[in-house]
Amino acid sequence: MQLNRLYRNFLKIGFLIISFIPYITNAQNVIINGNAPGAEGKSISLLINCDQITYIEKKLITSPIDSAGNFTINIKIENTVSAFLKIDYYKSSIFIESGKTYNIIIDSIDYNTLDDKTNPYFEQRQLSFKITNFNKNELNFIIHKFDEIYNDYLIKNYIAIYRFRDFSKIDTFKVIINKLFSYVKNDFFKNYVNYSIALLDVPFISNTTRSNIAELHLKNLPFLYENPRYMDFFNQFFQNFLLTSNLIKKQDLIQTINFSPDYYAITDTLGKDSILRNEVLREMVLLKGLYELSFNKEFNKNNIAYILLQISKHSKFEEHRKIAENIINLFNKLQPETFAPGFTLKDINKKSVSFSDFKGKYIYLSFWTTWCTSCQSEFAIMSKLSEIYGSKIVFISISADKEFLTMVNYLKTQKYNWQFLHFSGDYDLLEAYGIRSYPLFVFIDTQGKIISYPAPKPSENIALYLDYYSKKDNKTIKKPLFPKP
Repeated sequence: MQLNRLYRNFLKIGFLIISFIPYITNAQNVIINGNAPGAEGKSISLLINCDQITYIEKKLITSPIDSAGNFTINIKIENTVSAFLKIDYYKSSIFIESGKTYNIIIDSIDYNTLDDKTNPYFEQRQLSFKITNFNKNELNFIIHKFDEIYNDYLIKNYIAIYRFRDFSKIDTFKVIINKLFSYVKNDFFKNYVNYSIALLDVPFISNTTRSNIAELHLKNLPFLYENPRYMDFFNQFFQNFLLTSNLIKKQDLIQTINFSPDYYAITDTLGKDSILRNEVLREMVLLKGLYELSFNKEFNKNNIAYILLQISKHSKFEEHRKIAENIINLFNKLQPETFAPGFTLKDINKKSVSFSDFKGKYIYLSFWTTWCTSCQSEFAIMSKLSEIYGSKIVFISISADKEFLTMVNYLKTQKYNWQFLHFSGDYDLLEAYGIRSYPLFVFIDTQGKIISYPAPKPSENIALYLDYYSKKDNKTIKKPLFPKP
């Protein structure tokens, strides 16, 4: 009970600010000059994953695309990173190196051809581009070339390697790659190649081979947080490690986490494994393991968050403190008593309306589209609710229709009596609210904090809750319990 209270207080004080990039001391400019036909007047963003445990995305910079389709991204970075270029919900990966300039041409795209029903979460589109000032040592070029060879070789030799365990095929591949890329001196690329090949060993890991593979690829070697293939290998090598380690019995793990959660105790136990004598590797395994256990209903998620809080406060390693915060932030996202994502959008008269304009009032927020038939059914009920509770509770509906006029023309045929806004191409807002389908409803308190997400729909008896909060000062009114999502 005490830990649950601590975790709730922890959420209330707003501690969870994601830290994304280390303090930059030797950063150099990276410049990306580009042309994006079809994206005139839009903007392009450069993003990274904050870490490769949670894969939370962080937008580093957004730049406008002019009327000729030209743009320039200028940012300082310290190390080579795997990043993403994004226009609307078209996205493509790019490796960027400190101090480099990239001239790119993005393939022509008609960004208006997608219908409104395209869901960016499930149907994200590829943003294809080419670098025009590349040379044979350019990192994107050599990684792309290697990946093509790697994938082709794996397809042709899959049966030989994985059914017949002909490991000579892996040795042959190493020889081929060493010969083809002997001219490359880039350490990031060398590690990318080494851990791509190491991934081929993962399906053959057993209790007898695990230590040897770890000795070869992990122990006493630098931890490569930014290299995606290293992290792919790490994540697969240690998948479900806390539940499969010979040193930790599942019941002991349940006892520790659910009844006496202690970062130091679990860390000391993991340290008994010879693979994990290295402190950095051991703590990363713990972070990954705790994140995995958070999806397992046998383990108390609040207590996992408490252990992560200890790591975020006391770890010796800055990267680990940040990853712990990122994991807790995922736990915290859109949970009761956390602040709802803000916005500034246009109403049907193109007047700017901000989330902060409604501070001090309860908000029943919805996301919808004109083509969503269930939205229309819910709105028929909501129209009556707005008449009853509209003086005490603000009703706001945000249209995700691609075109502003689509929303306006539809509303002209209706007699709805509450606030309508258009998302104006703000896909970040849809992402912030985790919009997977329509309609989605959120109930928000007078301080801008979430009461319920997703909240009951009008057809799901939201009236009980609207009635309570509109009369909250009346002590005789019994508070209804929101159903768990």
